[in-house]
Amino acid sequence: MVGTQFCVVRPIHNDERKILLDLLCEGFKKPRSFWSDGLERIVRLGGNAVAGVPLGYVISDNGQPVGVVLTPASVRLTPAGAQATVVNLSSWYIAPRHRWRAPGMLQSILRAHDAMFTDLTATPEVRKINEALGFETVNRGLVVTPLPAVALARTGGARVRELDAHAALELPADIGPFLLRHKDIGCLPAVIETPNRLLPLLFRSTWRKGLPMAHLLYCESNSALAEYLPAVARFLVARGMVIMVGDDRGQRLRLGQVRRPYGLKLARPGGGLSVAPDRVDYAGSELCCLAF
Repeated sequence: MVGTQFCVVRPIHNDERKILLDLLCEGFKKPRSFWSDGLERIVRLGGNAVAGVPLGYVISDNGQPVGVVLTPASVRLTPAGAQATVVNLSSWYIAPRHRWRAPGMLQSILRAHDAMFTDLTATPEVRKINEALGFETVNRGLVVTPLPAVALARTGGARVRELDAHAALELPADIGPFLLRHKDIGCLPAVIETPNRLLPLLFRSTWRKGLPMAHLLYCESNSALAEYLPAVARFLVARGMVIMVGDDRGQRLRLGQVRRPYGLKLARPGGGLSVAPDRVDYAGSELCCLAF
C-alpha cells in the first residue's frame, strides 16, 4: 500500500503476452510486431522456462497496468559448479505520472530472484537507479573493429567455424547447447579452434550507418580473441560483415580498432555469479532476442 493507492508488481507469463505488448507499444516507438517477435524469440530460446523466470513484470495502480519490464533469463554454472540464474532487465517503461514508483518496482523484482541481474541498455536516468541498488558498470564502452583490414593479418594455429552440435557438446554444459540454440532466433554461434582448446563466440548481425555489422554477444576470453582476431575477422567477412562491435574491457587493440565511450552495461552480482572481467556474456539477453 502506497498512500491511498493500491500498487502491485506482479510477474507476467507467456499466456499474458498481450499485457506486455500493450505497455511496450505505449512506451516505445516500435511497432507491435517488433515486440511480438522479440517475445517469441525469448520463449523459443527457452532460457526463462529453464530458469523459472517470467517473461516480465508489470506494475499496476488500482488494477490498471502502468509499467513494464522484460526479464529474459538463462542459467549458468557458478565457479563451484552449482546452477545459477542470470536475469536481464530490459525495455523498462513506466507511465510518466507513476515514474516515482520506479525504484520500488525494481526492488520488488530484485527481491523475487536469487540471481545475477544485468541491464544492457540503461538510460542515464535508469543507470542512477541501478547504481543505487548495487549495479556496477562492467565495460568502458565499445570497441569497433574494421573487419576487412584486420582480416589481412596472419593468425597462426587457429581457425573459426560455425558452432555445430558436436562442438557444442565439447563446451561447458551450461554454454555449448545454449549458444547453439541461438541459431533458432537468428544469431550466429561460432567457435575458435586452437591447438589447445575451443573458444565459443556468439554474434548477432545488424546494421550500423548502412553497413552490415556483427555484434559480439558472447566471448569466453577477450584476451584470446585479441590474439585470434584476424581469423575471426575472416570468418565474419566471409558472411558479409564489415564491422564488429564488442565490449571495451581494456583489452589490447590492433591497428584500426577504436574505442568508443558508449554502450555501457551494468550488472549486479547474485546467486553465486559475478561478472568475469575477461568474458563477455550476453547470451540469452535482449541483445540476442530483440532486433534493435
